Amino acid sequence: MSDPLRVTTYTTQLIGGVSDGIRLCRFVGRTMLTLVVPRYRVSEARQLPDVPVRGVYYLLKLEYGRPSRIYAGQTVQGVGRLDDHQSKKPWWDLAVMFLAPDEEFPMDVVNGLEAKMIRYAKKHAFCKVDNGNVPNPYVSPYSEGLVESMHDELIWRMGILGYRFSGVADDVEPEADEDEDAQDAPAKAPTRRQPPFNFTEFGIDAGELIEFYDAKARRPREDIVAEVVDGRHISCDGEVTSISAKAQAVMGLKHAPRGTEYWTWNGRRLVDIYQEKYPAPKKTKGGDAS
Repeated sequence: MSDPLRVTTYTTQLIGGVSDGIRLCRFVGRTMLTLVVPRYRVSEARQLPDVPVRGVYYLLKLEYGRPSRIYAGQTVQGVGRLDDHQSKKPWWDLAVMFLAPDEEFPMDVVNGLEAKMIRYAKKHAFCKVDNGNVPNPYVSPYSEGLVESMHDELIWRMGILGYRFSGVADDVEPEADEDEDAQDAPAKAPTRRQPPFNFTEFGIDAGELIEFYDAKARRPREDIVAEVVDGRHISCDGEVTSISAKAQAVMGLKHAPRGTEYWTWNGRRLVDIYQEKYPAPKKTKGGDAS
């Protein structure tokens, strides 16, 4: 269940001062920015200063304000990538781009995220998906959890912007702990999931240290310490990652676990801190309601 008192803050710059023009959105506690570019304003968007060039994007055809056709892709050229699509894909009306600095957006994450976007769209979209085959790139085991959490973030942001194209509820940030990549799994019904853990929301600032906790052995691992980078990322052993991805690597798990179960801050497990504000959903007959 969503928390009606929970507030997420983001700023939107209207380039040119028009509501249907270029929009630049930044979310508090996140480094990735969202850039909305109408097809007829691509040349203007290329002139924007300090916009990262690495990321992923959707091309959308809108009918009655809703996507009727989509394409998912990646870019290392920023807005410049849209030039080629203007001539080769004449159908799209709007591009929604998710861009971040190169050092925070490794290429295996970009490749994995693009594949995830395409696979998810083909499975869940209520409109035509213009992509062909789904790519199967190599993604480092250290990055798999980050790909999952970033994809959930993209779907959430698309819903906030009003461009929801899937059947998954978009008014609540989803937790990145489900295996959406299982090719043969049956389609899931729309769900309302709890928001992912965000350090900023719980008063854990950048630069603070968290310690690993072996949830299976039920003991702390004081030899593994990470530094909080921002709301969703940590730095550990010289690598910027997520709490779930690092837990997966340390524990040798096949899939990224719920990261909050594997870390402590000031002696308290993150899962306990989280559940004080967002109690776990009650179990229903046949399994967990979440």
